[in-house]
Amino acid sequence: MTALSTPARVPDSGRAAEEPFPLRWSATQTRLLRERAEGSGPAPLVTAIELDGPVDAARLDQAWQELQWRHPFLRVRLGPDGPFAAPEVRPLLRANIPGSSPGFRTDAAQVLAAAARPRDLATEGPADAAWIRTGPEAGLLICSVDHLATDGWSFGLMARQWGELYRTPGAGAVVDPSSVIARYDEPERVRAHGIAVRNLAEELAGAQPFPLPPSQSGWALLHVDLPLDIAGGLRARATRDRSTPFALALAALGRALAAEHGVTDLVVSTHVANRSVPQSEQVVCALYNTVPLRISARSGDDLEGWVASAKQASLRALQRQSLPFATARQVLAGTLPSDAFLRVMINFDQHPFLGLSLPGVEIHESAAWSPQRLGTGLNAPWYSTSDRPWPAGITVSFRETWDCLQLYIHYGAELGDRAALMLLGRVTEGLALLTDSRQEENGHG
Repeated sequence: MTALSTPARVPDSGRAAEEPFPLRWSATQTRLLRERAEGSGPAPLVTAIELDGPVDAARLDQAWQELQWRHPFLRVRLGPDGPFAAPEVRPLLRANIPGSSPGFRTDAAQVLAAAARPRDLATEGPADAAWIRTGPEAGLLICSVDHLATDGWSFGLMARQWGELYRTPGAGAVVDPSSVIARYDEPERVRAHGIAVRNLAEELAGAQPFPLPPSQSGWALLHVDLPLDIAGGLRARATRDRSTPFALALAALGRALAAEHGVTDLVVSTHVANRSVPQSEQVVCALYNTVPLRISARSGDDLEGWVASAKQASLRALQRQSLPFATARQVLAGTLPSDAFLRVMINFDQHPFLGLSLPGVEIHESAAWSPQRLGTGLNAPWYSTSDRPWPAGITVSFRETWDCLQLYIHYGAELGDRAALMLLGRVTEGLALLTDSRQEENGHG
């Protein structure tokens, strides 16, 4: 099978003669680069989906190459003088592996493992994609991008634009990320960081860290697929409450941790897209940030109290989404332990390829080849603190897909299997209560 690392030039575009140009790095990318140098950086973002329908592999390949030309960070290299966008792109790997063949699982697993491998950006590009045709009108699409080139939010943008370029080849123009990233360092934004730090200090005054410290040992993972109508119910209630599904999921987590650990005042952290600068929503690069939140309720089973608190905490977090996480930790070091923000993490997102649309093709996650379930795409979550990364104590992740709402809980040995299973059940119960309450109010209960 052809190696995934083979670079290629686009012979008919005339772009191969372009000179590489320097790229300006975001604070997040700088941190990731430092972690990589220390040997502790995150694994590439990897996804695998099944396509059922008449896929034109040549058009899919052309669109993939055009996507890399559009976004310079998908061509990033680490040279002796700094990062630059190389004048070459990487083709779509194409292979025929019948799904019924005896060696299918072995061959497909090799492709997925190769896509998830760490990359040497001094010699190869950050993005790979493979199309494995498994039947006359069926196949497996795998995409992997180094964290230095993108984040989860950008992954979704890539998927949407990949579909656009498949439908309309050559659409769009190259996006210059450097001018957008530079705006994050404008003086007024830097001054706003000081205000954000003061507001955060006031919000966290008197807070107590979650009693379970970050894990210093091995990791385990629990996973359950919840019915898609749970996700629909959360969105419907969020619309009614002028809130978000994330805030409701955060409320369910707060109630669950209160039941299992007796806390009614909780500090957690989450990832935000950090796309607060105009035009940043059109840029593929790593801009995401980590922000702390504080939620509370009068009693552990006060679900509506958790809901109201989570809504307000989410709004405050969005207001300071550009405040560097390291800055927040450094300023608040005397208030809370250095690992307090990393004891509980929560994330709520959509499958990055949920926005991919190809004419006449049905798309859904591959149950057998989900990188999350194989452990190649959702590794133990590491987040930078001050001078070295720490793993979070408990990470609860929600992901909306085509068929279900996935719920993952990463936890260390300090929590234990039984407690993690109880937590999973409590969170699920809270989500059901939130959606059931909406149904009852509308006469459907």
